[in-house]
Amino acid sequence: MLGAALTLQYKPLNMDVLPLYIVSMLVFPAVLWALIRKPVWVVTASVALYLLARHFDWNLPSYPYGVWYFNPFCWQLLFVLGAWFALGGALESMPLIGSRSLLILGMAYLIFALIITLAGWIPELRVVLPDWLYNTFHPNDKTNLAPYRVFHLAVIVLLATRFVPRDWPGLQWRIVRPAILCGQQSLQTFAVGIFLSFAAYVILVETTNAIWMQILVNIVGLAILTLLALYKNWTTRMDKPALPPEALAAPAPGTSSIKGLAPS
Repeated sequence: MLGAALTLQYKPLNMDVLPLYIVSMLVFPAVLWALIRKPVWVVTASVALYLLARHFDWNLPSYPYGVWYFNPFCWQLLFVLGAWFALGGALESMPLIGSRSLLILGMAYLIFALIITLAGWIPELRVVLPDWLYNTFHPNDKTNLAPYRVFHLAVIVLLATRFVPRDWPGLQWRIVRPAILCGQQSLQTFAVGIFLSFAAYVILVETTNAIWMQILVNIVGLAILTLLALYKNWTTRMDKPALPPEALAAPAPGTSSIKGLAPS
């Protein structure tokens, strides 16, 4: 088992995403270097690898059997596209983001995706949809990152970029503060979230799986993660060394403490 863990083949429950992150971060310096110089080539190569992996069923082996739940040859596409978007792809995409056609197409697709998702839960809605249409999206291909999942994420990102500017006042609302804190302390919240998921599973199995219990378990879990993020954020601020008063009052090197005088 130790050898399988060291080769990233052993993946305990709910930790399938960790090997994907490790491999992605190992190759990301080279990808970033190439993206800065030849972004079009890198994005094209990433798309080609994604298509080839889906066509030929490329994946890595898992221990003791099976393959990786998150196929790295497919999921690398999101890492590359995200890096490209951050390095200037967002500015290059602004004409597309601001187009009315994209807005209409994106909203129509999100409504369609909602209908397809609800059809898996509501039998009356499932009967209305043709079998060929429903079976195209069910079961949901998460392992190999189905194209409609990529398109769904792209639509959400483009719409958010269009309607939520960086200085949007809503980002300062108290209601979104917990999400921001958990994002800032993502490693800690992820680790604790693994244990909370096991605890929630035991509670739901041993008590009741009613909808009110599921809502209660989720609320308690989110509250615990928020408190953890608050505590970690507070301890991080406390660990920073405070500057002595004389350092705050002293002029910066190369400047004069008297206003109007240039440095000597």
